[in-house]
Amino acid sequence: MKEHVHTLNLNTAFNDITSINFTQKIVITSGLCAYFDSLSFNDDCEIIACVKDQKPSAHFQVLPQSYQTLKAEAKALNLIN
Repeated sequence: MKEHVHTLNLNTAFNDITSINFTQKIVITSGLCAYFDSLSFNDDCEIIACVKDQKPSAHFQVLPQSYQTLKAEAKALNLIN
């Protein structure tokens, strides 16, 4: 049986794409690849932290409209730390 892969592709300020795969819980950018158990959001500067084993494992930033999309999706999937 095929597994449904749930992925979001979000824009960054560097004219790049950040891809978040919610099925495998991995974030991929041009300079980062990190697994996560949950995501932590800093609304003051719109930075997202990948949290693995209760410790931040990586940080990344996306454009404001992408930030809100990601935060809503993470909340819906109960992935906010």
